[in-house]
Amino acid sequence: MTSKSIIYAVLLARGGSKRLPGKNIRDFAGIPLIGWSIKAALDSGKIDRVFVSTDDETIAKVAVEQGAEVPFLRPTELALDETSSMDSLLHFLNE
Repeated sequence: MTSKSIIYAVLLARGGSKRLPGKNIRDFAGIPLIGWSIKAALDSGKIDRVFVSTDDETIAKVAVEQGAEVPFLRPTELALDETSSMDSLLHFLNE
């Protein structure tokens, strides 16, 4: 008997964009920008659960509305311009 692997996706979305404030929640063709990534992951047929790592409560709310899970907010110090994606991902996995 073979067991099915469970596949999770983790999307990183910080709230402090300087060039386009609020870009992750801006409407793009009727869906918030982050919603497109969530939808693509869920519609792939390969990903079982989609998580979003964010420091922003509004992004978290929109992500949940779009079908993702946001179990906690990322600390502000892991949402700076110079913060690496790897550091943010490792924080999420360690939580």
